[in-house]
Amino acid sequence: NLIPAFVQGSISSLGTINDSTGRSNFFLMSPSVSLSSASSYTSTSGSLSILAGQMSLGNINTNGVNLNLTAVQSIAIGAINTINSGGTKAGNATLLSVLGSVTSGKIDSNVTSGSASSGNVTISAYGNLTTNSNSINSSNSGTGAGGTVNLTTSGTGSVQLGQILTGVTNATSNAAAGNITIFSAGAIDMNGQAINSSNSGSGAGGTLTLTSDTFSVATAAIDTHATSGY
Repeated sequence: NLIPAFVQGSISSLGTINDSTGRSNFFLMSPSVSLSSASSYTSTSGSLSILAGQMSLGNINTNGVNLNLTAVQSIAIGAINTINSGGTKAGNATLLSVLGSVTSGKIDSNVTSGSASSGNVTISAYGNLTTNSNSINSSNSGTGAGGTVNLTTSGTGSVQLGQILTGVTNATSNAAAGNITIFSAGAIDMNGQAINSSNSGSGAGGTLTLTSDTFSVATAAIDTHATSGY
């Protein structure tokens, strides 16, 4: 089921959205969405989607379902958490700024137990993409696969991040670690933080691809090894 909400003016307040059926997709569209306080979406399936001319958000917790944010201009958001309360499921996080920058806090789409795969994180910006040195975590300490991380800027936009984690840390897992792909029209700067898509189980380590049009990449340690996989 689709639950649409179309607002002609700006939105400045949004509390908890509770889908008791666990089967709905919530879609919100407005010229401007500005939420200074934390917002959350409680469901067992479905998605939370926001489309706006420009977007300024506080922390968002989707409780395990997918998050889709699309803005014509810039996106500024606090921490993103797509993990459910038990840590057994994580939704995907997809952010797209057509003509502007994307600024976010920490992004957690990791799974801590069970067999589910971690969530994928996909961010595209025409301008700069930054997490303010905060981490992106799509690792998996259960028996499932790590999530993939795909980050892209165009125009003259650079990428400035913190630590990226897509590895599998459970020695009993045979699932693969997640791949990491970063393409930047400008520089890629990890702010002295590491990239880890290693695998402690029997599965493969993740593939890492870093591309900068300005040939500028700065990162700390990179670990994509597989303990007993390939």
